[in-house]
Amino acid sequence: MTYRYRSLLEENRDRYIGRIVAFDNGAPARSATVTAIININRNENAPIFNPQFYNRTIMETEPTNFQILRVTATDADRIV
Repeated sequence: MTYRYRSLLEENRDRYIGRIVAFDNGAPARSATVTAIININRNENAPIFNPQFYNRTIMETEPTNFQILRVTATDADRIV
């Protein structure tokens, strides 16, 4: 059995590939193997809001579930 004790954040890798083997205690014993692919999507860039600052006044008479404002942001991280 193999364990990984280091954080995945310590390495700059986008993907990990490993083999998983499962065994039973039957007679005869049987096993199955599968390849696991783990893709890492790192969030390295903060979102950029446009506009950068918002200011709204909300009247106390506004109804419940009233939309106060809508914000827009972009992010330079690539998602695969």
